[in-house]
Amino acid sequence: MTASHSSRELISNLMFRLLPAQVFLAVINSINSIISSLFAGNFLGVDAMSAVGLYLPFNMFLSALSTMLVGGTTILSGKYIGENAHGPMRDVFSLDLILSLILSAVIIALYVLLGVFDLTGFLAANPAVRSLFNQYLLGQAIGVLPIMLSSQLSSFLSLENQSVRTTAATLACVAACLLANLLFVYRLHLGAFGLALSTSVGMWVFLAVQAQYYLSGRSSLPVSLSPHRVRWSGIGEIARIGVPGAMGFGYQALRGLLLNQLISRYVGSTGLSAFAANDALLRFFWAIPFGMVAVSRMLFSVSVGEEDRKALSDIMRTILTRYMPLMTAVTAAIVLLAHPLTRLYYRDTAAPVYAMTALGFRLLPLAMPLSVFTLNYTCYGQASGKLRLVHLLSLLTGVVCIVAFSALWLPAHGMGGVYAAHIANGLVLAVVILIYACRQKRGLVRTVDDLMAFPEGFGAPENEWMNLRVLNMDHVVSVSRTLQRFCLEHGIDQRRSYLAALAMEEIAAAVVQRGFSMDRRRHEADIRVTHKNDWLILRIKDDCSPFDPTQRAEMLESEDGIANIGVVMVQRIAADMQYQSILGLNALTIRI
Repeated sequence: MTASHSSRELISNLMFRLLPAQVFLAVINSINSIISSLFAGNFLGVDAMSAVGLYLPFNMFLSALSTMLVGGTTILSGKYIGENAHGPMRDVFSLDLILSLILSAVIIALYVLLGVFDLTGFLAANPAVRSLFNQYLLGQAIGVLPIMLSSQLSSFLSLENQSVRTTAATLACVAACLLANLLFVYRLHLGAFGLALSTSVGMWVFLAVQAQYYLSGRSSLPVSLSPHRVRWSGIGEIARIGVPGAMGFGYQALRGLLLNQLISRYVGSTGLSAFAANDALLRFFWAIPFGMVAVSRMLFSVSVGEEDRKALSDIMRTILTRYMPLMTAVTAAIVLLAHPLTRLYYRDTAAPVYAMTALGFRLLPLAMPLSVFTLNYTCYGQASGKLRLVHLLSLLTGVVCIVAFSALWLPAHGMGGVYAAHIANGLVLAVVILIYACRQKRGLVRTVDDLMAFPEGFGAPENEWMNLRVLNMDHVVSVSRTLQRFCLEHGIDQRRSYLAALAMEEIAAAVVQRGFSMDRRRHEADIRVTHKNDWLILRIKDDCSPFDPTQRAEMLESEDGIANIGVVMVQRIAADMQYQSILGLNALTIRI
């Protein structure tokens, strides 16, 4: 296996290792929606299901605000990590939490005003449905704060390699939501209000489990909610980066309002109920592509901060060759199970709502595989500053394509026209991305690098860097020789070439001797050598247990200058030496 292929495998393995926790996180709202919709369909009736459907645009609006903060802060933090700037990352974290509190207060006030004063007539003309929707809105207001805060904490927990806590919080949330529904809906008969209240209770439990880690003081990011200690100037940067990605959810909220109006006009409440059932259950499966996006967002942002072209291309290759086939298999399973899934909500196979729902389970999933590519490319565009493209893609997928195709096809084909519009939307987005890449390249897209459309001057030229792979001590010696030869070939003086080779040999040997023997897992280290602006930058990543050689060097220098003197020597050779444990990897960067 070549060093290049090894680097790709390391990234691919990391992406799949991080994926389950992110899917668990994305699945939170979907599982709660499934539980709520099942209780609505089986215990409260079709009107209650329509009320759940009417709330979907509100949920998208809430997701838009949350995504703006998560996207902006995660990408900023990833760049700061890539630049080894931990102070600014802590400032971003504190500002993120305060903004979440402020936005939550505004949304709660809006929900209460609409529900208490019956200001929702523009959404639901049917008095019975509107009454249930008002109750549902008030119950959801109780869960706005934990939804906003937990979304932010989850992204930073992933950065701190605390995926197990996210998984525990997910399971606790689902259990709390189910028990609350049994109590409030089934036993106490609180109707639509109890349905929404159960979801809110689950989200408070989810937040409590996550927050405990930060309140315990174990986090490397101290929580500061004091307005006087926050750098408010960071709001503009968070918004600049986060808004393009969030606009997708904002557009989807608008799309939901328009689609509800179109469906009500041409199909009626039966169509709303069918679409709500499809949406609720398919959210569970949409958690997979959304989890993929959460993983790639973190990796894209770190790689952009490091200006690592190869890592960015490897991430996209994994998306195309592994993520998309996985989603295709999931899609095939959903289509085959269309009728069993429909029977979870509606038992009467002769009812119009049954046929509409089953058709949705056969058609809507077909949009998922291609969305894996378009969503992740949008995320890459957001991380790399292609904000005009991100705005365009968000507008097309959020409103223009689906609403336009639905308005065109719905009168003649009913709900089938709405479902087909979602498939057509994915095709249009993929074509737009390819056209963009062709324009940037000024030619046809033939490789993944062409597709990435790297800006001129980004990263080191291909002949100015190399990747090396370390599996054992024999590789350590060959790495030292190869690195020294690379340095001499690129005009670096003999002394610096020798010191660089010696430094990497010492660090690689320490990784093999300490990290590879800690457990029975198969480990490897990926070394990247870059020559840029007369600097020689050595970066080694490994998937062993966390170990900070910079702290080790300081301890050895003060206590014992003999033992493991190689680590101390490297720190003396290097002009700069930075360590970080990020996303489950040790990453050490040395500048000589």
